[in-house]
Amino acid sequence: MKFLHPILFMKILFRKILDYDLKNNKPNAFVYVCQVLSQKIDPYSLKRKGFTLRNRVIFCSNLNRAKQCIKKDKNTKLVIIKSLNEIPFNLKLYCDKSGYKKYGSVVVRKTFKKLFIEDNLIISRKKVFKEIKELLIYIKNRYSSEKSVTIVSHSFRLKCIEAYLKTDGKITKFPKLIKKYIKDNEKTFDFGAGFDFDIF
Repeated sequence: MKFLHPILFMKILFRKILDYDLKNNKPNAFVYVCQVLSQKIDPYSLKRKGFTLRNRVIFCSNLNRAKQCIKKDKNTKLVIIKSLNEIPFNLKLYCDKSGYKKYGSVVVRKTFKKLFIEDNLIISRKKVFKEIKELLIYIKNRYSSEKSVTIVSHSFRLKCIEAYLKTDGKITKFPKLIKKYIKDNEKTFDFGAGFDFDIF
């Protein structure tokens, strides 16, 4: 009798960071949000050490609001990876103060999608997908003994990873597929939420 080898896979839990200050009710909210989105400033987490994660190995963005929200103990291995930082973009290209005041996060999502499709983000779309591929290869090569790991990152970065995985890479050739994963009137992910994916 022949025995089939089991199919080995790693489950990756992709999770959005916890809350940070967006100054939604401040007079300079638009300027502040533009600076955050372009990574001219790096705000602190409002939920420091508030994120309890069950996996032993956690991969995390290099930004303050990501690193600071994770609660770790002596058994936690926290791996900081810059390519998990949020994808920077210039909100001012398609939005002004009055538009942001009227539409808020809706116009932010619309702007990101438009810049993504036009390949007019602060970093190129090619670089975004190169970073995703390299991240997945790195995790599989260096942490193959782990059955499950967690990645803590940011809204648009996670949506690009989700779109890449769930389209089996087709989004690299058909960028308009991003519209399926980022909806104008829906949150990308709630803070602390995300999606799971099995990597073979």
